[in-house]
Amino acid sequence: MDMKVDSQKLIQLRNARAWSQQHLADVSGLSLRTIQRIEKTQSASHDSIGALASVFETTPDAPFPFFCSPANRAPCGRTGAWAGRCC
Repeated sequence: MDMKVDSQKLIQLRNARAWSQQHLADVSGLSLRTIQRIEKTQSASHDSIGALASVFETTPDAPFPFFCSPANRAPCGRTGAWAGRCC
């Protein structure tokens, strides 16, 4: 199941580091096409979210800078670190 991403915040984080999409892909281990898709569709898999969280030095259980804001989160039936983090 894909999760909603605030692509504007993700782009801001990337640009604040002066990173291209290709550089973010390289440091995250994701493909350039995946980064482009996430930024365009505002949706990412759990694995992609985890890779991006690592790059931006956060964890899935920490407040996520580009993940759904608390105001628009809805229960999704997940447990553990991802509980309540689906939109």
